[in-house]
Amino acid sequence: MSVDNAAATDNSDLSVGVYDEEVIGVDRAATERGRYLARTTALDDRPAKAVALSEMGFSDAGIAKRIGATEATVTGYLDAVIERYGIGATFPKTPAQRGELNATGGKA
Repeated sequence: MSVDNAAATDNSDLSVGVYDEEVIGVDRAATERGRYLARTTALDDRPAKAVALSEMGFSDAGIAKRIGATEATVTGYLDAVIERYGIGATFPKTPAQRGELNATGGKA
């Protein structure tokens, strides 16, 4: 079996496609939320995406894996956000609750 055929066989598993769609959906939502937070608060892009993933319920290790950082870096991002905006800024939230961070402080 050639390498091309092996790749085609590996990609034919439907569960892989479903998982990929779920990952893409979560990443897209986190990216969009992170961009919104970066525009409306004093957060830079990566810390904003870390907050978005934290709001979705990801652990520091899970966030680190998704944004390509170390767990210590993510912990630092979230600690800085907590110091500036309060502990509630990093809790998992429903879409209706996500506006609360914006009300606590905007970009200068």
